[in-house]
Amino acid sequence: MDEPLSDDYSIWGYRLFLDREPESEQTIKKRTGVFKSSKLLRQHFLSSEEFIANNPEWDLFFYLGLSPKMNVSIELDSEQQKELIQHVQETWEELGESEPHWSVLSQASFRSDMIEDSQKDFKKTAEIDMMILDSTLERNDIDIRSFRSCREFGCGVGRVTRLLADRFEEVEGVDISRNHLKIARKSIAEDGLTHVDFRHVNNPAELTELPQTDFIFSVMVLQHNPPPIIAIVLENLLKSLAPNGVALIQIPTYKRTYSFEIDSYIKSPLFKEEELEMHYLPQSEVFEIIDRSNCRPIEVIEDNYIGRRGNELSNTFLIRKKGISSKK
Repeated sequence: MDEPLSDDYSIWGYRLFLDREPESEQTIKKRTGVFKSSKLLRQHFLSSEEFIANNPEWDLFFYLGLSPKMNVSIELDSEQQKELIQHVQETWEELGESEPHWSVLSQASFRSDMIEDSQKDFKKTAEIDMMILDSTLERNDIDIRSFRSCREFGCGVGRVTRLLADRFEEVEGVDISRNHLKIARKSIAEDGLTHVDFRHVNNPAELTELPQTDFIFSVMVLQHNPPPIIAIVLENLLKSLAPNGVALIQIPTYKRTYSFEIDSYIKSPLFKEEELEMHYLPQSEVFEIIDRSNCRPIEVIEDNYIGRRGNELSNTFLIRKKGISSKK
């Protein structure tokens, strides 16, 4: 028979999970009297309304098929597309100048006034992305050595680029921000890497001019662009894949309260000081673009790139370009 819990379990449950002291001796003994194991007591605190209210990110969302449709418009006329692209350009040029590292990973320690002391930690975060890349390919029996060239879309300041250079003979980093690319070029040069090039793309339409590549990598990038831009970029990237090429691309695909309407968005501020805007493209649109680009999905992962936030879903798509038909 299990030993009864001491009052210390209840006291520390309040401190660890509710960040406060118990109301009274009576509440302490009530919990240690009711819950006969530390597991049950822990579950009690984690499921309490007080804990969930203070920790909304723990109110995890599961995409179980009961969620309503998002109201997301991705169809643009030529004038709307022009205005939207200009809005995105101005946003990222300003972020690239004011907060180049924080705009890649929005942690306080990566702000411009702190990045000198946190540069090492910033670079180290790329190792997690590479672990995900390597594991995903291995899990699906894809040999990374079969690919010669790689395109990283949204390379930012080169955080991940330098590790992609360990895996591919040719790497091209693409970004919309000139200052991001300036920092990336300097970082790659300091590492002595000579097989990495960079490309500035001022307009998503310019992606139609990209040469073919064997592999495409893009995470934590498209999520900060409005849905019509996500759709344009995704389709053009996939079209630039060589036959049998593979892409690993992350896109947030659902938020219960999210909607997107072009005219109201264009009138909104370029960006908020404390957070980067987050956007969502429904899975149905992603799959439509994949099919239209002569590709097929290999795997869809529920990822953690936007954090575990209530009522939101982010997916990493592993996609392969179809090979050239052998039919005569």
